[in-house]
Amino acid sequence: MSEENSNYTGSQGKFSVFIFVPKVKGGDLVPVRLDNRDIVELYFIEDIYAISMVGKLTFIDTMGMIEFLPFTGNEYIAIKFGEEKEEEVIFDIFSVENIEQFSQAVSSGQNIIEMYISDPTFRKHSQFRYSKGWKNTLISDIVKDIATHMMGVKSFVQFEPSNEKIDFYMPYWTPGEAIRWLSQRASGAETNRPGYVFYMNRDGCNFVTLEKLFQNTKIEMSDKKKPLYYRFTSIDEPGYINTFLNWQISSVDSQALQTLRGGTRMGFDFFTKSLIKKTYTYADTIQKFTLVGNRTLFPDISSNTTKFIYTGEEDEKMMDNIFYSEFIKRYSVQMALISLLQGHERRQCGGMVEVQWLSSERSEYINKSMEGKYLIKQITHQFSSKSSPTYRQKVVFMRNAYSESDARNLVKATKFSRETNVRRIGKS
Repeated sequence: MSEENSNYTGSQGKFSVFIFVPKVKGGDLVPVRLDNRDIVELYFIEDIYAISMVGKLTFIDTMGMIEFLPFTGNEYIAIKFGEEKEEEVIFDIFSVENIEQFSQAVSSGQNIIEMYISDPTFRKHSQFRYSKGWKNTLISDIVKDIATHMMGVKSFVQFEPSNEKIDFYMPYWTPGEAIRWLSQRASGAETNRPGYVFYMNRDGCNFVTLEKLFQNTKIEMSDKKKPLYYRFTSIDEPGYINTFLNWQISSVDSQALQTLRGGTRMGFDFFTKSLIKKTYTYADTIQKFTLVGNRTLFPDISSNTTKFIYTGEEDEKMMDNIFYSEFIKRYSVQMALISLLQGHERRQCGGMVEVQWLSSERSEYINKSMEGKYLIKQITHQFSSKSSPTYRQKVVFMRNAYSESDARNLVKATKFSRETNVRRIGKS
């Protein structure tokens, strides 16, 4: 295999892909740049509901990698991309899923290689198991200890301390299992609300409550500190980066509504030898969280008989945290805006944006229900030299309320965070 393509600089279009492989004669890993024209499929996903970033790379092996070196699992991928400034993301090769002949021609020695990639924390939080104990320690400090010493996380972009101190024994679990168990039982010291998410984005590791993310009042801004609103049309500004290329709104998950209605949960206090019984309703629960509008997504759908669960918990506060955490995570994805946009490195999952939504009424400037703030839940970064634009992003925006609504049967919000200035579409 030729090493002429090992120059780790430069860009072909809007992105470059390097595979770090051993030198033909052995030694350290060297970067080999793939020709963008040989890339059949390339994407990676960052999501605030997922611990790690994952993706897929499929390419035509025009350099004879299969012939001159085996993939041993020690190689890694570097993706460089950016519209205004170059970013770099490093991925491990999680698995080489498939290798097949590229052409039926007898003279063709080229193959198509298909591989799944993951950020360096994925193997560590999903494939290694540990036994360790903590005594009278904040849940957030336990999570930090696990992330630092078991997953190799060096620092946090966002880290919200928790209220609760517990005795915890990690019973030969993976770090991912432990973090999910702990996150359900914690409430944020800054927000006093449960609903923690632990996720990786391109900036690094985050451990924060959804409440804090929804309380964020800073929307996406340009380098000149100008608000960058998201729009469905850009007639007045062709090529505007935040114009939706296409979009759809997800449908309501009927299964999730069973949890959102409320229910009854039982625990047992071993000290008093007594049952703990807690009843939850939609109307009461939704009032505990900050919303981005004045009206919740549903009328009062409360029902304390929908679910009857024996949790086995011995602490009433923990029972509350578990229910409220599950509730707000399910509720917040009930109205997701899924859109395709021209790619830009400025967007990050966990960030807040503002959408200017055209009204269907000519007398109105904006759709008063749907305009306003949205939280970025997920970004799928897609790269292809054969598409226009070559760098695209499929973005899932979350919204937990309507800004305003004529449907007065919707439960009214008591805590909300939103911009109150009504703007004409296309004006800042």
